[in-house]
Amino acid sequence: MGAISILTKAILLCRDWLELARNEPLIWRKVDMTCHGKKFGSKYLQDIACIAVNWSAGQLEEFSAEGFVSDDLLQYLADRLNTIYIEFPEYDDIDKKDSIAKCIGKTMHNLCSLQLIGSRLTMEGLHAILEGCTKLESLDVRNCYQLTIDQSIQSELERLKNLRLPDESTDDYKFAHHVYTLFCTCCDWSERFFSESDNDNSNVNDKHSDYDCDSDSESDSENYFNIKDEQIMFHDWVLREKRGGI
Repeated sequence: MGAISILTKAILLCRDWLELARNEPLIWRKVDMTCHGKKFGSKYLQDIACIAVNWSAGQLEEFSAEGFVSDDLLQYLADRLNTIYIEFPEYDDIDKKDSIAKCIGKTMHNLCSLQLIGSRLTMEGLHAILEGCTKLESLDVRNCYQLTIDQSIQSELERLKNLRLPDESTDDYKFAHHVYTLFCTCCDWSERFFSESDNDNSNVNDKHSDYDCDSDSESDSENYFNIKDEQIMFHDWVLREKRGGI
């Protein structure tokens, strides 16, 4: 069960569950926040990640994420884990393509394992990682097609115990991509809503009506309202927890 699933159930179902999650660090030894990039806005996901890391009370060993990791979050995590899996966003500017890679190289000197499947990482970013992460043992750069693995970098890669190259198959990649529509089961309004308004959950019905939704299904409408209420409760809780708990 991932971090978001645990937190959502803890908040919406049972206060005892919430207290257990908050006071049992071993639950957060491995934090999996993959496949949630479309489910909540990036700001909330970053806040949730920080809450999970705080609740781990120093027991965090592995943090997995995709679609929302920022330089600031990486900086926060840098001294708290040995393994990280990152899904990189698509960047058009070449400097931005390598910004997270350079941040990893500068801050994560104890990193042991790194997976960068499908990122737009360049050779400059790869050099930064290899130079800064001297304890790195496992590197996965499958589908990173802007990399050119040749003799110029081969000597740096020889120290790795496990290396997956850009043209290798990703059939065993366990973090598959999913598309989530949380507020409406028949359109993509939820994603646009959270990207445009992180703090204002008022007039939710009016916001939804601003987007064209072709479904008149009664079951779709009922599903939309049930999920909407739960997500607003969850977002309110995240803000309260960030300010010091409930």
